[in-house]
Amino acid sequence: MNRWIRSEVSAILLAAGRSRRMEGGADKLLLPFRGKTLFMLALELLDSMPFYEKIVVTTDERLKKAELQAGIIPIINPHPENGQGESVSLGTKAAGGSRYLFLGADQPLLNRDTLRWLLLNSRENAGKIVCPSVEGKPSNPVIFPARFRDELLALLGDAGGRAVRKAHPEDCLLLPAKDSRIFRDIDRMEDYLGLIAGGEA
Repeated sequence: MNRWIRSEVSAILLAAGRSRRMEGGADKLLLPFRGKTLFMLALELLDSMPFYEKIVVTTDERLKKAELQAGIIPIINPHPENGQGESVSLGTKAAGGSRYLFLGADQPLLNRDTLRWLLLNSRENAGKIVCPSVEGKPSNPVIFPARFRDELLALLGDAGGRAVRKAHPEDCLLLPAKDSRIFRDIDRMEDYLGLIAGGEA
């Protein structure tokens, strides 16, 4: 499994969003959790696995506040206001693997076992777009085979990789989540406060 990850999977961490739904203008990726920022936790998860490549798409401001581990390739998105599609396109352009794993930096409970579960299913289902399903709805992270590269490069706006997935429902493999908490997004302050109140810290 590790050999396959090293030879095929480009992991792309998307961390350029503007936190537009976060009250008070707070940068959600700089919020503390388990003694670190959400951004640093995501970077450490990225660093902890033997991917073919480790890429982070972020802003110059966030990059200056992070401790980037050796081997992680930083890509600056100068126009995060253009939406997630721009970050997906930039990350894809930098990737050279035969599969692209896209992770958000706002899922602080995501872990290596969950990533291995997704990667195993991707390896066993060649050509499929693989992602978890939470209450019947697709969630992140998502794995795209490189045959979707041109469509990922052409993305614009806020839809991100979701637009490619929706264009190819027959090629999607949705994996029912055993624990939906793992895929919890932190989009609003109430999400973050609920995370802390739930004793996850």
